[in-house]
Amino acid sequence: AREKMASEFDPAQWSNPFKSGELKKKGGMRKNWKARWFILQADNLFYFKSKAERNPIDCIPLNTVSAYKSSSAKRPYVFELHSTDFDRVYFLQANSESERTDWMNAIEKSVDSLIQKPFDVQHRIHVDFNSETGFSGLPSDWEAALKSSGITKEDVLNNSEEVLNLLQFNDQLLHNEQNAANPPTELPEESPLTLDQLISKDDPTKIYSVDPKKKVGEGAAGEVFFSVDPRSGRKVAVKKMQLNQENQKLFITEISIMKTSKHRNVVDYIESYIVGDQLWVVMEFMGGGCLTEVLEQFETVQMTEPQI
Repeated sequence: AREKMASEFDPAQWSNPFKSGELKKKGGMRKNWKARWFILQADNLFYFKSKAERNPIDCIPLNTVSAYKSSSAKRPYVFELHSTDFDRVYFLQANSESERTDWMNAIEKSVDSLIQKPFDVQHRIHVDFNSETGFSGLPSDWEAALKSSGITKEDVLNNSEEVLNLLQFNDQLLHNEQNAANPPTELPEESPLTLDQLISKDDPTKIYSVDPKKKVGEGAAGEVFFSVDPRSGRKVAVKKMQLNQENQKLFITEISIMKTSKHRNVVDYIESYIVGDQLWVVMEFMGGGCLTEVLEQFETVQMTEPQI
């Protein structure tokens, strides 16, 4: 497991930071955003409840991390951290475009320095007189290669660093051969959709009566109003969002996904319209309130699998 208890961390791991500062972090379980104090040092990004806290909440290992500007978060200056070492994606929000760029560059420099560094013998592999090969902590494929190489335990004990360099070179050689044998498959070209192709040309103001007094929600993207479809009597939610050049691509992606997401456990998408400089998205009305507010108000709420 990646996560540690705060007591397992060593303060020396964040005592000499390469970069530190406050960012907003999107929760993993509860999708709300909270300000956290971040410290970047070596191959770890620690985050604390506040600058005054002595122990971190947790740590994001940067060994295989890639940082991207977010196109899915409905907030400005958000970047994402992806890695093959963990399943989730971390969403972090800076206070400005320059601050976002600074953090992304700092993280990428940290990752680059790890890639360029020679294999960390002291922390991962140790000479062990009691082991079969002379090493403990070897990856299984390295250990198999060492056993079949004819290199003796005595050779390892006398020339441990040279043997490790040889194993690392052999591993890189095999990796290069595998990449050459399995070149990446080119993805088919996508025919880009336009927002005009995804929306209805009807006038929603002639279909839905949207009363400002019946606003049921509000977020960073826009406002949500209760209405009724007079053609079917169905209760609907009308989400009004400001439309501009910057968010148009995001809306195209969102609508494309919603159009194909048909399941009884997924909020039903009905239709989209452009009204002036706004995008109206009509969806199934869910009368239970805002889930985020419920989880923020009742931090001990644990939902069962059937409820989810």
